[in-house]
Amino acid sequence: MQTSAQLVASGLGFAYGPRRILHEIALTLAPGDRLGIVGPNGTGKTTLLRLLAGEMEPETGSVAANPPSATVGLMHQQLGDLPEETIAAFLSRVTGVEAVAKEFEASLAAVADGTAGADDRYDAALARYLHIDAATFDTTAEQALMHVGLSELSPEQLTSTLSGGQRTKVNLAAMLLASFDVLLLDEPTNDLDNYGLTLLEDMLLTGHRPVAVVSHDRAFLERVVTGIFELDDHAHTGTRFNGGFAAWEHDRQVARQQHYDAFDEFTSKRSALQQRARTQQQWSAAGVRRAKGDKSESDKNIRAFRIATSEKVAGKAKQTERALERLEREERVDAPWEPWDLQLEFAQAERSGTDVGVLHGATVQHGDFVLGPIDVAVTAGDRIMITGANGSGKTTLLRALFGEVELAAGTQHVGRSVKVSTLRQQRELFADAPSLLRGFIDAVGGDDQTARSQLAKLGLDRERIDRPVGELSPGEQTRAALGLFAARGANVLVLDEPTNHLDLPAIEQLEVALADFPHTVLLVTHDRRLIENVTTNRHWHLDAGALIER
Repeated sequence: MQTSAQLVASGLGFAYGPRRILHEIALTLAPGDRLGIVGPNGTGKTTLLRLLAGEMEPETGSVAANPPSATVGLMHQQLGDLPEETIAAFLSRVTGVEAVAKEFEASLAAVADGTAGADDRYDAALARYLHIDAATFDTTAEQALMHVGLSELSPEQLTSTLSGGQRTKVNLAAMLLASFDVLLLDEPTNDLDNYGLTLLEDMLLTGHRPVAVVSHDRAFLERVVTGIFELDDHAHTGTRFNGGFAAWEHDRQVARQQHYDAFDEFTSKRSALQQRARTQQQWSAAGVRRAKGDKSESDKNIRAFRIATSEKVAGKAKQTERALERLEREERVDAPWEPWDLQLEFAQAERSGTDVGVLHGATVQHGDFVLGPIDVAVTAGDRIMITGANGSGKTTLLRALFGEVELAAGTQHVGRSVKVSTLRQQRELFADAPSLLRGFIDAVGGDDQTARSQLAKLGLDRERIDRPVGELSPGEQTRAALGLFAARGANVLVLDEPTNHLDLPAIEQLEVALADFPHTVLLVTHDRRLIENVTTNRHWHLDAGALIER
């Protein structure tokens, strides 16, 4: 990798049809930069990464690598594997090694054919091939798979046969192996357990190449980034804040307060000038009328003096008007833009009976994986945090507890008055609906206006909810899923990795709503800040299918 590589974006603009996404984006990634890209769902974070990686062409502006031979790679949220692709082939393709190897082979062929400039092409290709050690990639890939906890997998196994947890770990291995000079990461922490998060953080902290990462994981951003690039949902522009995540939060708050103060000062000056101009105009008009109409004063010089005095007041009014024009022209401060006030509140059912869910000697088997035997009981009002490594059985436990999977042994029971609302890791909702609004109404019931109001509380405006769900960003889809989840009256909330794809305001609102919910909560998460901020009274930890209550 070229340790001196830079990536420079100038005046980037992009729109989806009439919908403006990005405008006049200027951004430089230099060696040592680890830039966190943040902003509300739907502001174009993933679009920006794709423009930087060259996967999409900007409508305006340009992206240039320096030197031009520097490679730029984007690692996506999902595995992004191809049909009938092996793990080894996937890793080689997405890490950029396959492209380097193909260019090296093509340069050899060009030399053999005597193509003009073939020698220079071969020298550059060979240098790159040796630099990333492409010849030993197969061995390196096997080591990476072992490193992420997949030693049992063969590199020749098809990616289509992998479980959800295994796919997450293979994607992590790809991120650790990525050979690009400039690395772009889109929500890399989604679904990662603590071990995977540590591996990813250590890889980023020990490297020097430029990195840009879209993430809403607050603990990850606090630990990793050297700066923040915030996208503005209103102006569609971006602002860079140098310093870590905590510095950005502080600087953003200070800048916002300064904007409010400057706006208050401007409006105060404007109001004072407007009032002075009105008063002076009234005095002038009244004085001229009195002076000209006063027949009691016989001295024409005195009358002329009074008229002149009134006209001077009129002149002062003109001066005040000019001062007001200068203020508007030179010192104008626009009102701070107020983003949508995100609101989340869980609809509640009547309190359930004491018994919520019980497993006795329960065992679930999926292929080689066995969960259990497990003996647990959930009682009304319990708030349970569920943790564990990827593939340890957390989601399977939840499904077993509420009768969604068949037990290989043991028994399961759910209380009669229990009303469960579940937010799954996979948020594939309303896929067949013509619009998000119609899908939401069909799922929840109610009328058009009520549904629009519920979605608006989650920052999903008219422009978004009238479009098919497939056209929304993953974060917007997750907000919709959260809205559906919240709208269903329940006395038991089951949340499985709820912060995946959610932006920072939505995560903060989720924490507030959970604090206000008075009934039973079961929460699966790897989000370290969420674990700190949500109050629980029980902690279940899963390790390779065995449950330990801490």
